[in-house]
Amino acid sequence: MAEGLPLEQLIYLELDDDLTTIRDKLEHAKAKRVVLVLPDRFKVLANQINCKLLQRYASNLALELVLVTVDGATRSFARAAGLAVYSSVDQGREEVASPEPIREETRPAAAARAPRPPRAAAPVSQPLLTNQVLLSLAALLVLLVLSGALGLFLLPSAEVVVSPASEPILETLAVRASVDFKEASLDRLELPASVVGVALEDSAQTDTTGKKFIPDKKAKGTVVFVNKSLAPVSVPAGTMVSTSSGDRVRFRTLAPANLQAVVWDKARVEVEAVEPGKAGNVPRGTINLVEGPLAVVVGVTNDEDAKGGEDKQVRYVTKEDRARLRDSLTEKLKTAGTEAIRANVKKEDLLLAPTITVTVRRPGDYDKDLDQVADKVSLSRMQVEVSGLVVSGGEMAKMARQLLKSKVKAGYALVPEEIDFKGPANVKFEGGVASFQLTVAGSQRVEISPGQVLGTVRGKTVEAATETLLQSFKLNREPQITLERGFLGRLPLFDFKIQVTVLEQ
Repeated sequence: MAEGLPLEQLIYLELDDDLTTIRDKLEHAKAKRVVLVLPDRFKVLANQINCKLLQRYASNLALELVLVTVDGATRSFARAAGLAVYSSVDQGREEVASPEPIREETRPAAAARAPRPPRAAAPVSQPLLTNQVLLSLAALLVLLVLSGALGLFLLPSAEVVVSPASEPILETLAVRASVDFKEASLDRLELPASVVGVALEDSAQTDTTGKKFIPDKKAKGTVVFVNKSLAPVSVPAGTMVSTSSGDRVRFRTLAPANLQAVVWDKARVEVEAVEPGKAGNVPRGTINLVEGPLAVVVGVTNDEDAKGGEDKQVRYVTKEDRARLRDSLTEKLKTAGTEAIRANVKKEDLLLAPTITVTVRRPGDYDKDLDQVADKVSLSRMQVEVSGLVVSGGEMAKMARQLLKSKVKAGYALVPEEIDFKGPANVKFEGGVASFQLTVAGSQRVEISPGQVLGTVRGKTVEAATETLLQSFKLNREPQITLERGFLGRLPLFDFKIQVTVLEQ
């Protein structure tokens, strides 16, 4: 070693230094004995391959290399590679007092310094031999790097897929909903609600149900006029005659009658009842009155029955018809309004159908009067407002999560995407407050982390790893383990060579 160089040099590594950076720092070391101080959580030398590569490189540089680290695994790998390793700087120092530690600078600054003198004693007169040695060392270093990379590639790798077991959670609550409640409360079992409404107008028609008989055809017959004077009498067509007993039934002559100037002279003429209906069917001898001035000089009688008068049955509008029409149209509008509200309510929200009410804004107009003869009656331009209470799905989910979280067992986690609702049931609506039963269904899944799986399967055979996983965790099916390049039939020892997938379903 060149005269005047320090006996020992401390180099403090950085957390992001890699194997190439470490080699570069060793190459520019200024002491025969180099102490590498590793930072916490330094992973580059936490495997035996890198430790062996580093030991060989230090030997080629004729360096006495010492590692200082608190990581137990790194110390084990370093000792196995033939490196001296200590847990503190003081423990690794020689008995001779060391010079002031030299903190290694960044790579660009180190590269700017003059290269250190060659460590191997070689005559100055043999530069060719020195170059050959350096070339050999460089080739060896490249070979070591390639061998290390190939070794990492050829290491076994594995994939482990586990499916945690899950269990259902089912709870039924008796809750209340109102526009006066501002937020969901599991303690009070209250849910906020909003009123959703729609305005509608429509018309409808129905058959009438009232039945009665009305006059239809007029009765006909003949009467005999008798002259009660000594003068001739002319009875014009259209002369009115009638019955005298009970309800008077009037008839009209259909032709003129002429009586000669002889007392009791007679003339027969045809008559027809003034009003249609069966009332005109009168027996003989009942038509005996002549209306008007002719009654003084002329008498009348019917010597045969008047007949042919008929009644017919018709339908007419009743109060019940109107009420039924109004109720049916109201129900029709309620149904249409409910469907319109449902179409506007979000899928996750809950419409409480029993709270739907109909408010009549305009009663509408009937086209027929009461008792009017008609086969149908219509109600037009009836206007209503249909409204009901809607409970927010977000607020229900908030209450459900609070409830289900309180029911989750130790070692399990709630599966939020599997929360569902069943109901409502037994809905009652009074005073603006709806009360009903709501069933909340959810699922809880066993909590398993990839780190737990790694700690269980590392270095085991596929069969042993499978059995250990089944014994250590609650699974809903056997784990799937895929091993590649498993020359010894065992899973890798290194975590980065094991891919763990924890299924969510």
